[in-house]
Amino acid sequence: MAQILIYFLACAPDCSPWSSIPIDTREADSPPEAQSSVEASINRIADWTGRPVSCVSGVRSINTLELEGRPMLGQYNNQTREILLQGDLSQSGVASVSLHEFCHAIDYELDSISEANPDRLSSVSSSISAELYPSEVLRLHEAFADICEQGPQGAAVIASISDSCGLNIDLAAQEFVEETLFHSSSMLVNSADLTVNTAELTHREGNFSAGSIDAVPAQDIVLGIDWTVDDSGWIEPQVMFVDGGQVVAATTLDRFEQGRDSFNNPTLTSGTLLGSTSGAVLRNRQTEMGFRISLIDGAIQTDLIDLPLLPVEPRGFEKDGDWFVVGEMDSAPTAVLILDGVSQVIDYPSSHGETSGVSSFYADDQGALVAWESNTGLAVQAIDWRGEVSWHTLLALPGSRVSNLTRSSDGRVLMDLYTSEADVGLSYSPESDSWSLLNVPKCTGIGDGWMLQDQGSIRLRWEHSASGRSIMLDTAAYKPN
Repeated sequence: MAQILIYFLACAPDCSPWSSIPIDTREADSPPEAQSSVEASINRIADWTGRPVSCVSGVRSINTLELEGRPMLGQYNNQTREILLQGDLSQSGVASVSLHEFCHAIDYELDSISEANPDRLSSVSSSISAELYPSEVLRLHEAFADICEQGPQGAAVIASISDSCGLNIDLAAQEFVEETLFHSSSMLVNSADLTVNTAELTHREGNFSAGSIDAVPAQDIVLGIDWTVDDSGWIEPQVMFVDGGQVVAATTLDRFEQGRDSFNNPTLTSGTLLGSTSGAVLRNRQTEMGFRISLIDGAIQTDLIDLPLLPVEPRGFEKDGDWFVVGEMDSAPTAVLILDGVSQVIDYPSSHGETSGVSSFYADDQGALVAWESNTGLAVQAIDWRGEVSWHTLLALPGSRVSNLTRSSDGRVLMDLYTSEADVGLSYSPESDSWSLLNVPKCTGIGDGWMLQDQGSIRLRWEHSASGRSIMLDTAAYKPN
């Protein structure tokens, strides 16, 4: 009640119900869904805050949006109370940037409450680029909007991580925005159990040099490549299909000599395994030749195929001749979608106009999941095979990053969140826009290499022992509490 009373004192009589805010995206090159994306942002911010009215006079897209000669993605003008959006934003860009600008609007409606609380916002404002935002006042406004934009669940999950794992995360900024904006009923974070069963698939006697195992889902069966280096310095790619916890087919492909360092010691230069709707694609780094690997009558068949130009050491998925991959380009991890032979780099322009780096990547026949990291936190997006962003979510936790993205069979996204102090297993439900902490021992996370199958998430990995090396199969069962 006190919050609403303060609001009316600050904004009356120029405010009106959220549903009456004019939206005009016709004058710019906005996507057809731009208006519905803005409406979705309005519904989210109204639901999160419980504020019955808004002082925003309108939302408008324009073809060129600049501030002091610098391109802008969005802008809230506190004099006209209008939100302006860059016209060529994607559908997801319209949603995320408009939400960010509504957060700025609320900040001003509360008499620039961010400026009056520099101590409480400093843990986030100190991470914002001083080059883009040269004054402390601007950085405080950005910190407030960044935390607001992630919503009550984002703020709550950071607090839950800190409490559950005994971390020393500075929560002053999140707590300030929570107290100022969000319903306490929206702050609940669930927990979920993730149990892992392990079985040994194969065991190889003897000593082996450094190696790795790659695995992808293939026609609801796991296909794995065990890259083993023998004593003479040759790589032996062993291919196996795993179904129901059993190896149903296995063979060793033609081995090849790996590279050597200046002391003539072998260095591992294994190939790359990518998922595919028809099986999998093996890309041999030594010869740059590709082999399609498929399961036919319980046997493994390899066929030469032409591969498009892929990033260095790509990981990803092929579907009907199109590709979703991530790999090194210009010395940076880059996500690429190749449609009809044409490559397009997938990037995530943050609300600050910066392009964030790829923190983690996962692809399957539904599309890709990409986690982006920046100084102020991270974002996770789902991108479909048309290149459109299906959903996005944010966590304003500076210095954090995501790894080990995968999907569960019920549509949830599982991931590990790394901070400077811990590795935390999380799940996110796009349907309910809610987070859960995974009950894994000592906040150690779920680990890498997981993939989605109908029966749940699985992975292959190897373990060393005194007698040799074993290929292990882990099966994870996810159960919300």
